[in-house]
Amino acid sequence: MDRIRRLFTGRQSPFIIITAAAVVWLLCLPLFEDGMFIDGIQYAAVARNLARGVGSFWNPVLAQNSVAGLNTFHEHPPLVFFIQALFFRVFGLNNIYPERIFCLFTFLLTALFIALMWRKIFEGQTARQLWWLPILLWVIMPIVFWAYTNDIQENTMGVFTTAAVYLFLLAVSGRNALRSIHFYLGCACVLFAVLSKGVPGLFPLGFFFVYWLSVRKVEFKYVVITSIAAVALIAAILFLILQNQTAYGALHTWFFDRMLHRISADPVAQSHFYILEGLFTEQIPTLIITVLALIALRLKAIKNEIRKDYVLLFLLLGFTASLPLMLTLVQRNFYFIPGLPFFAIGWAMSVVDGLNVAIERLNEQVKWKNAFAMFALVALLSGVGYTTMQAGKAKRDIEMLQDVYAIRKIVPENAFVSVTPDIMWRNWSFRCYMMRYNSISFSEQDTCKYLITYPGNMVTDKYQQVNAGLHQFRIYKEQ
Repeated sequence: MDRIRRLFTGRQSPFIIITAAAVVWLLCLPLFEDGMFIDGIQYAAVARNLARGVGSFWNPVLAQNSVAGLNTFHEHPPLVFFIQALFFRVFGLNNIYPERIFCLFTFLLTALFIALMWRKIFEGQTARQLWWLPILLWVIMPIVFWAYTNDIQENTMGVFTTAAVYLFLLAVSGRNALRSIHFYLGCACVLFAVLSKGVPGLFPLGFFFVYWLSVRKVEFKYVVITSIAAVALIAAILFLILQNQTAYGALHTWFFDRMLHRISADPVAQSHFYILEGLFTEQIPTLIITVLALIALRLKAIKNEIRKDYVLLFLLLGFTASLPLMLTLVQRNFYFIPGLPFFAIGWAMSVVDGLNVAIERLNEQVKWKNAFAMFALVALLSGVGYTTMQAGKAKRDIEMLQDVYAIRKIVPENAFVSVTPDIMWRNWSFRCYMMRYNSISFSEQDTCKYLITYPGNMVTDKYQQVNAGLHQFRIYKEQ
């Protein structure tokens, strides 16, 4: 109870509450509305199938012949689907919330490790209490609250990579990392990151070199030995995993048949430098606030000492996570999600000293502090209330979702329906919604009891239209 009371009466309370309000308005509000980016719906469908016993850890299933002619789903390594399936088992198979609670869970875990890193670096200093600052600067990045409302793989990978960096930070603080349990736990987190998203999950292995380059508290020989040990340990565990033939077959299919094929045959960006533009534009709100804070501190003549070593450490970690994406033309802004917590910490460190002084001055002005605290509390409570009111309402694909729910009343679960080729191969959102919400698979063969087409498509006398009041589609049943 004392901690709860301090949360609302302490010197940092208004800022903690305003950070929570930002999370609610920017993330929770759209997260708990219906409708989702196609990738997120696809991953949720795979996890739901796993939760109900369709597929296995190494061979999860979206639908038969769903991607690249495969009956199993190998677009990514399988760990994310396994973890998300646990949420379906706990929160149920027949509502929209398991994947949404999972997304919020990954966000909160990542925020926790951001706060733990901050508190470790400022141990014994009053700036330790400003752990909310990097979280606030992180959540206001547009791609961050978009990603955590759309069930992206990078959300889960980001938990493990952020945890790995935190554990490596603890290990290196003890000077002899190889004797620290934190080092081995960090290596385990890197392995889990690889099993979540693949090669991008390896970037925390660069932590020791970046730490030596920026903080300069360890010798280069130490960095080399520790880094080699981390790589060797992870490689040895992966080698043991690959001795299992099922695991070997699944990871071989993912790496060679899907990942490398996508890199060579399915470029997304036109320039290798696309990711740099994305890194800048997605951080504009954070950069604006940081610059305005620096200007305000100077105008108020508040001294602001910048810990350049740790600012450089975290900015370099952010680039270490993001710049390797330039090696291919398969680039999307949400791919660098795991690097953004480190950028947020770096920018926050550039203003924390002066901001800490400014907060002390604000606390001396009780009237202004109380007014800000009241504003923050109203923002939080109104956000929670509005989110509750909007929960379950569609935010995107409204007519498509109405059709999906209408079809569920007609076609039984686990059924196959015939569809036209343009629906089969061009409307992946509809396919994934049907699998996620209805467990209904599509077939190009004209052999199923039900047929779904677009309005105006020619249909044989074999089928009779069912009057279901659909918006974007028409459904027929065998006569």
